[in-house]
Amino acid sequence: MRQYNIVIALLALVISPALLRTIVVVECSNSGNNIDKDDAPNINYNAYPKRESNEAAMVEWGHSAILQAIDAVVAKFGTQTSDGAYFEVEASIVLAEPINGDVNGADDDDDDDVNNAKLKNYKEVHGNMVILSNNSNKYTDVQLSKIGQNSGAAAVMIVNTKDITNDGDNNPNNDFIYSMEAQTDQDKIIADTITIPCIMVSLMSANQITTAGETEQQNDEKEEVVEASLPDRIRLYSSYDRPFFEDVSSPTQSNPTNPVIYIIHNLLTIDECDALITNAQLKVENIEDRIGTLLDGIDYSKRILKKKADDNDNDNIQTVYLWKGNVLRGHMGKEIDDRIEHSTGFTKEFMSDFHIYKYTNNNKGSSSSSSSSSSKNANLHHDLLENTNNIQLATITIFLNDDYYDDNENVGGEIIYPKANPSIKIIPKKGMAVVHHNVLQTDEEESSQSMQFDANSIHGDVVYTGQNEKWIAKSYFYKNTVSSTKHIILPILALPFGGKLPKYFYIFYDFILENTSGDIDYTTTIFEYSIMGMIGLSILCFVGIIYIFILGKSSPVVGSKSNNGNNDKTTSSSSSDGKKKKVKKNKKKNE
Repeated sequence: MRQYNIVIALLALVISPALLRTIVVVECSNSGNNIDKDDAPNINYNAYPKRESNEAAMVEWGHSAILQAIDAVVAKFGTQTSDGAYFEVEASIVLAEPINGDVNGADDDDDDDVNNAKLKNYKEVHGNMVILSNNSNKYTDVQLSKIGQNSGAAAVMIVNTKDITNDGDNNPNNDFIYSMEAQTDQDKIIADTITIPCIMVSLMSANQITTAGETEQQNDEKEEVVEASLPDRIRLYSSYDRPFFEDVSSPTQSNPTNPVIYIIHNLLTIDECDALITNAQLKVENIEDRIGTLLDGIDYSKRILKKKADDNDNDNIQTVYLWKGNVLRGHMGKEIDDRIEHSTGFTKEFMSDFHIYKYTNNNKGSSSSSSSSSSKNANLHHDLLENTNNIQLATITIFLNDDYYDDNENVGGEIIYPKANPSIKIIPKKGMAVVHHNVLQTDEEESSQSMQFDANSIHGDVVYTGQNEKWIAKSYFYKNTVSSTKHIILPILALPFGGKLPKYFYIFYDFILENTSGDIDYTTTIFEYSIMGMIGLSILCFVGIIYIFILGKSSPVVGSKSNNGNNDKTTSSSSSDGKKKKVKKNKKKNE
């Protein structure tokens, strides 16, 4: 039967209007342990983001060809990012001696000299950035920073080596960082005297700096690390308007099943967010009217909303998939894709285009704090497409606006992860992205069967009850590359419609899915071959019509050849008769 599938598919394009139907759908729910919104527990959520843009900094080193950078958090004392050029430092970097700043020895409890204490290598430190570690309980972060300033440092970098995070959880990877601040009255007095930039970096980040050693190429073409060394020069600058990361959740020793969730601040600029909203404004349609959405990579029909008589949770959600691909994304789209690639490590070839969602007031009336925005009113779901080998490894959600959100009015609009430990709530922030993994990290990554679905990645958008519009953009990172048909052909076909593919393509795809036996990958292959075949057939027909038209204009009319021949003979005959008459007349004159 499979040999007839493509014939059936081609016929479907003609009869497709008769196949149009409405599917009751909800916000993307793809597989796994589906939890109805009324079954979600009321729990206390750990709210993110915790970091602010004015606390974000970057430490960069290298040359123009190869640049490396690490994330840092600025202390609440000393020079701030708001001080502009005064915060920026370009200098050499020096390890403190001793590294933990304990200049008086571990057994010396005399802290009275902290205002005057200097590192043993203070002459080398002078005018440079100094690296200190907080692995000693003798000095606080403020006191370590003061010792660095006393030693003449231009800036202080403190490496966090503590094993416990602020939430009391184990920090086995030592990737936790925080904004240092004075906790005691004594530290507040000391903090007021610190006038240089002070930052904190994680141990993982610090290892990148201390392993920036040179490698030598041996005769047997094997690389050997000569000796770990620090970069010659580093640059410290504010990342106030640049992307920076904030870890939200990850597997730990105490919570090995925690989902992987992290935030990318400032991923999109304000202008880019506004441009995406403008592009989608007139193209979105009610989520219940979407059909054949498996073509977009989302299966709405797998979780049909169990509606109550007064339940209209889907009525306030509109969506559109913008087909841009690699060809039509434009300069702004290319910059966004490059930024996402650099931030997440996923390349454009593995990433879908943007799904744009618009949320309006669910209650069709004024917002009220009595409208619960707890997890009970969230459409919880997993982002994992069933029956395919090209699974969605991760999801990125970008807030395109935040003017709708007011935590005091309890209007909803947050993203929640109830299965994280502790449970997570992401507060909207324009241009900020949230990334979560849909599969567990395993040692075997070659087969989709070896990738285990992460049930704890279940999440949802708390139902929005505010007055303004809420806009978000979603994209998915796949295990395999996205086909050239989806990245080139379909975006070209969607170009005349502003990037929105006409409905009959979705109807066509859905018809193939229902009338073929096989997984989604097979259905997609049949669909893509059919589209390519129709395009090729259309091109041949067009070329044939043009050829016939040109040939028809250039070809002589039937019978014209013989007529022309007769005319030529007549003309020749009359011409010769005339000449004969002239000759006779001339003879008579001569006579």
